[in-house]
Amino acid sequence: MYQGFAMSMKPRILTVGKVARPISEWVELHGVPASTIRARITLGWPIDQTVTVTVDRRFRPQMKANAGGPQPCPQLWKEKGTGQAFCKWMTSGERHSATSPGELW
Repeated sequence: MYQGFAMSMKPRILTVGKVARPISEWVELHGVPASTIRARITLGWPIDQTVTVTVDRRFRPQMKANAGGPQPCPQLWKEKGTGQAFCKWMTSGERHSATSPGELW
């Protein structure tokens, strides 16, 4: 019986070939994250491929290199009535707009 404060549920056992192990052990053996294994099972992957196919790192979320650095210039828009150019942007959750370069600096 599984007893302990940290584990409230019995671990899920996956059988690949004739080897049965909990997901946590498959994670240690093959390096595939537990969340990925669970998602693959939900998506209907075969169990042997679920735990053995490695994760393609190209599709992982990327961290921003320099979040505090310079930001790109905002896109210019045309005002419908006059055709004058203006730009809109957001900083710290606040919306801003400007119609002339003097308003930007």
